[in-house]
Amino acid sequence: MIIKNVKNQVGLKHIAIELGVSLTTVSRALNDAPDIGEALKAKVRQKAIELKYTPNQFAKSLSTGRSNIIAIFVDSLVSPYFSLVVEMMARRIKEKGFTLSLIPIDHVYTEKEDVKAALAAGVAGIITFPIPKVDAIETAAISSRPILLFGRGCDNKNINVIYTDDVQGGYIAAKYLHEQGHEKLVYVAGGIDEVNKYRLGGFAKYCDEHGLQYETINTDDFDPEFTALLKKGYKGVFAFDDQLASRVRWAHPNEGVDVVGFNGIGQFPFMPIEYTLFPSISGDYEKMVSDAIDLIVELIKKEDDEFECVKTKYEVHLIK
Repeated sequence: MIIKNVKNQVGLKHIAIELGVSLTTVSRALNDAPDIGEALKAKVRQKAIELKYTPNQFAKSLSTGRSNIIAIFVDSLVSPYFSLVVEMMARRIKEKGFTLSLIPIDHVYTEKEDVKAALAAGVAGIITFPIPKVDAIETAAISSRPILLFGRGCDNKNINVIYTDDVQGGYIAAKYLHEQGHEKLVYVAGGIDEVNKYRLGGFAKYCDEHGLQYETINTDDFDPEFTALLKKGYKGVFAFDDQLASRVRWAHPNEGVDVVGFNGIGQFPFMPIEYTLFPSISGDYEKMVSDAIDLIVELIKKEDDEFECVKTKYEVHLIK
């Protein structure tokens, strides 16, 4: 999708004519009125994006200048991975002359209301760790505010994405466990279905290529399920992230279990020793953060130029 950050050139009437609905209906749909159906709201938002419509309040802010605030949505304040990456982002954002606004959200996906709240606060751009829902992406696009998803892949073509190659990571993890002598492997899934799909995909691909048996378990039933699999000889474990890998490592320290995590946080200084007790899949997070901040700042400043959404996938490697 091509988005253009310019002053308002299209009015509500243009959208109404295109869709064959009333001006009032368009206005109420864009303002999320409860009496307008979700399907119609989605059509109006999509048409607004196609026509590069900018609501009046945002057109006014474009003409007078944007704020220097970049909002960052996170769904965890206790995860070592999020803490490390946000700290790197904060430094880079400051170097670029912008200010960070950290916004914790208590749900798995970034929702439209999260984006609307950030826009109401006048942010210039948004970086999100949780994958945003379609209407959240559309809300940012209509308001001509760039939004960037960091660290997780997303198939939606209307959002900028900087992420690690999760398929490659799963493949490398299975290969390492196989090389340790394991023929029966386990993938411990996390809470993000989209990410699980890719990490498990690479993991399963290697297992299928080499005739290995593998099972998938989730965190809700982890202890009983893994204990049962352990008795059947499933001792090679690839965990969704380092926190889950640490849980496996500490629960089964002397049972011949090999564990691989994801995020490589044990490589960073001052990490607890528990994150150094197993190998992990890692990306070049310093480069990813630098590229992400450079991109969001570039998009914020491109008020008179068109830009196409960028999707950049970074290779990963095993840290022992």
